[in-house]
Amino acid sequence: MAGIGCGEYVRIIRFAGLIGGGSARERSLRITHYIRTFACLMLTVLVVLGFGLRHPASGRKGELKGFPGWNENTHSVAHMHKVAHAEVSDLLWCGSIPLEHQGEDMRENVRLAAAAVDLSVVHPGEVFSFNNTVGVRTEGKGYRPGLMYSSGKVVTGIGGGICIVSTLLYRAALETGLKILERRPHSGRVSYAEPGLDSAVAFGSADLAFKNNTGTPIYIRAVIEDNVLAVSIFGAKKPGRIIEVVTENYQEIPFKIIETEDPEVPEGEVAVDQKAVPGFTVTTLRIIKEGVRVVSREVVSRDEVAPRDKIMRVPPVSIPAVEPLPSL
Repeated sequence: MAGIGCGEYVRIIRFAGLIGGGSARERSLRITHYIRTFACLMLTVLVVLGFGLRHPASGRKGELKGFPGWNENTHSVAHMHKVAHAEVSDLLWCGSIPLEHQGEDMRENVRLAAAAVDLSVVHPGEVFSFNNTVGVRTEGKGYRPGLMYSSGKVVTGIGGGICIVSTLLYRAALETGLKILERRPHSGRVSYAEPGLDSAVAFGSADLAFKNNTGTPIYIRAVIEDNVLAVSIFGAKKPGRIIEVVTENYQEIPFKIIETEDPEVPEGEVAVDQKAVPGFTVTTLRIIKEGVRVVSREVVSRDEVAPRDKIMRVPPVSIPAVEPLPSL
């Protein structure tokens, strides 16, 4: 099973008749659902059985030292899982974001950031920081120019795209009950996350940080398979515990249309310099239940994201000449 990729999986489910009929959009949504489910299943197989796991790299993964079963001679993730299986054997949450619509440079940035996060271990009481784990994003480390938000505007900067990783990791932390210490929304709407569930990062100014308050170690996987980023958190499940992450009070903020006259624009045409994106306000809640009893209802965030106005250039308005009135 470990050798089957998402492409093969799509062919399998199509052959098995699982995709079914309906509109093209409905079939596409079903395919995406099956792919995401399969990606999470494969992550579980890889981690529990220890297939193809690499040795931890430098940085945050150095905290494997001190983890049950760690020593200089058996410093491998597979060995760690074998020894500490009882503590980190449960898949607490897994989610994914497709990358096929991102450019090659942005996909490479996502790959580098995911590789830095992958295999991280956070012990009870410890804090995970995205910026400390990934480090400064520089060309020397292989990061490339990519699109990012800056003060509500889309700009190009080194490392653009890594917020896809921080966003999925933020959702994982929410869904597993970890304590969120720091998180900021983007200054504009993003296409890969629901409003209120994204996480912007910028080294030195915006971080994603959460604390392991579960009482047992947690283990993070972040891998890319067939242009799909999947993030999983492993730990120890609490029987009967249910975590729900919901958004409410969503209100859209309309954008404005800003026009300027430009004689270079042909008559009857317009030149759009910035596309419009509505803003929004939204509240994110995390509800924790034990069975049917609600034990915690937390307001995680109240986001307000400004709209991005439509900026366009139009040809000058020609004023028809007015003929003088005849003299009497």
